[in-house]
Amino acid sequence: MTTLRERLIIRLLLLAVAVLVVNGGISADPTPYGWHQEAGDAQHTGYAPYDLSGPWHYRWQWNGSCNSPLGSDCRPGNPEQGWSFEIPPRSHPVAGDGCLYLPAGEHGVYAIREADGKTAWHNSGITSNVTGAFDPETRSFFVAGMDDRLYKLSPSDGSIQGTFQADAALDLAPIIVGGRVYVVSDRGTLYAVDKHSMAQVWAYAGNSRGQTPAAYSARRDVLVFATEDLYVHCVSNADGHQVWRRKPTPNEPGEPSYDGGDGRRYRKYNYEHGWPVIAEEHGIVFVRLHQPNQDILSASIWPRTNDDIRRHLEANPHLQTLFALRLDDGGTAFIPAVGPGGIDTPELHNGSTLGPLPVVRRVGSAEVAYMIWRNGQKCDAGDCSDSRWDAVMGEMVLDDNTFPGYRAGDLRFIDFQSDRDFLISDEMGHLTVSGDTIMHAHWLALYSYHMTDRSASRGGSYTDPIRTEQRPSIVNRGSSEPEWVTYSPTEDHYARGTFIQAHREGRTFQDAFWVFFNALDPPYAGGTTYGDGYKGRYAIVHDGTIYYQTNGGSIFAVGTGSSGSVHIPPEDDQPGTHPAPTNPPVGHLLLHLPTLRRG
Repeated sequence: MTTLRERLIIRLLLLAVAVLVVNGGISADPTPYGWHQEAGDAQHTGYAPYDLSGPWHYRWQWNGSCNSPLGSDCRPGNPEQGWSFEIPPRSHPVAGDGCLYLPAGEHGVYAIREADGKTAWHNSGITSNVTGAFDPETRSFFVAGMDDRLYKLSPSDGSIQGTFQADAALDLAPIIVGGRVYVVSDRGTLYAVDKHSMAQVWAYAGNSRGQTPAAYSARRDVLVFATEDLYVHCVSNADGHQVWRRKPTPNEPGEPSYDGGDGRRYRKYNYEHGWPVIAEEHGIVFVRLHQPNQDILSASIWPRTNDDIRRHLEANPHLQTLFALRLDDGGTAFIPAVGPGGIDTPELHNGSTLGPLPVVRRVGSAEVAYMIWRNGQKCDAGDCSDSRWDAVMGEMVLDDNTFPGYRAGDLRFIDFQSDRDFLISDEMGHLTVSGDTIMHAHWLALYSYHMTDRSASRGGSYTDPIRTEQRPSIVNRGSSEPEWVTYSPTEDHYARGTFIQAHREGRTFQDAFWVFFNALDPPYAGGTTYGDGYKGRYAIVHDGTIYYQTNGGSIFAVGTGSSGSVHIPPEDDQPGTHPAPTNPPVGHLLLHLPTLRRG
C-alpha cells in the first residue's frame, strides 16, 4: 500500500510529464483526447468533450480568403495565401501531433500546423479523396488511396512508412482500433490490417460496392459497414466472420439517377457520404439512408408528436431515413422519430444529399443522440414559410428510462429558433457537438448554440424547448454591400456587435465570423442561393479549437476558452444540472492525474 509521500511523488512525476508534453519536451499527441479519425473516433460519435462556452476568437485560415483586398477570392495557387483548390467532399481534417491532416484528392495530402495554420508538409504523390486517420501510438497517419493502397505516413514529413495493397480503390475513410487499421474497398471488402507491419490480418467480402466506412463497437468487438445493395454488415473483429447481415429498408438502390454536384451520379437510394454511428451503451448502430427530394417533400407538414411521426413512418416505411439496429443481431432496436432531409443537389427530383447523422453523447449515466428532425409544431407556431420549414433540432433518447414520458427513439425540442438560422428540410447539413454546444454545418454558415438547460421538464414542445444561447456563426461569405451594413472587414474576421449580410443572399448575421467578404465562397463564381449537393462542409473540435471546413475546403480556425488546454475533460454532468463553466486560460494546463493518458 503506497504512503501519502509516495502518492505525492507519483502525482508530481505525472505533472512533470504533462508539462513536458505541453512544452514539446517529449513527442506525444498534444491532448489526451483527440479528433483522430472520421467523426472523431472509431464509433463515429461526432462528439468532443470540450466546454466551448467561453469567448471565441479567430486564429487562422488555410485555403481561405486573401488579404488584398481583405476577404477576397484571389486564387493564388498557394493555400497559405488564399483559396487554391477544392477539397473532395468525403475528406475532412483530423488532428494529431500538433497538425491537422487533410487529403486533397489529386492535390495530394497536406499537414497543417495547428499553431499557426501554415503548411507543415505536402505529399503530392498520393491521391486520396477521403478522411484519413491519425494513430497517436505509432505517430503515423493512415491514408486510403485511389490506387488501391492504404498508406502509412510519417506525421513529421509525410514520407511513406508502409503500404497495403487492397483489391480495389479505397474511397472510404479508414479507422484505427488498437493495433489494427480497418478500411473498406470499392468492391465492398472490409480489411483488417496490422498497423505496425501493414500486413493483412483478415478480409471480409461484402459482395457489393462499399458505401460507408466501418464503425467499431468495443463492447461487442465488431465492425459495421454498409454496401450498395443496401445491406448493413456486422463483422467479428476476432477473425472477420459475419455476425449478421441485414437490409433494413424495403427500398431498392435503383439505377444511377441524379447528379450529386461532385461529378458523380448516384443511385436513388444509397448510404453514401455517411458512416455508421455506434451508441455503445445501448448496443445500437445508426445508419442513414439517402431519400430523394420527392420523399423529403412528400408530406405537406410532418406530424406533431413523436408517436404520430413513428406511426407515419410505420405506415410509409419507404420514407424511413434513419435506422437504429441492434448490434447483437441486426434487428430493429426502435424507429427513430426522424423524417427525411438533406441539401439540394443540381437535379432536384431524385437528388438531395444524405442529410445529417446522429451525434452520440454520454451525459452522466445516460446516452443520447443529437439530430435534426421534423415536427409540425414549428409550423403551428407560425415559423414556417412552407412545409419545408418543419425542420427542428432535437435530442433523442435511446431507451424508455432517460426521461419520464419518453421512449426510445423519441426526440426533445432544442431551441434553434432564431430567424437567421434557417433549419429547413432541404438545407440540413452535418452536425458536431462539443460539450453542450451544437454546431450545424449549413451550406451558408456554421451555426452554433450552447445548451443551458436540459432539465427533464424542457423539450416537450416547440414552445418549451431545451434552452440555449446562440454562439457566433461562421459565415462562408459576408457582405457590406447593403447600405444598412456599417461593418467593414477587419483582420480578426469578426463582425463584433453588429450585423452583416450574406454575400448575394438575403440572410443576415449578428456577431459573426466570416471567411470571405464581398465575394462568393469558392468554388462558386456566380449565383445566389444554390443547391450544390455534396461538399466537404463539416466542423471538428480538437484541443478546444473549432476547425470549420467550408463548402470548397477552406479551413477556418476559431479558438475558444478551452483552446490549448491539455487535459482529460471531466465526465459530463447529469441531465438538467449545469454548474458554472470554468474555462482554463489559453495555454494553461488542466490535469486530472488519476486518468492521464495519451491518445
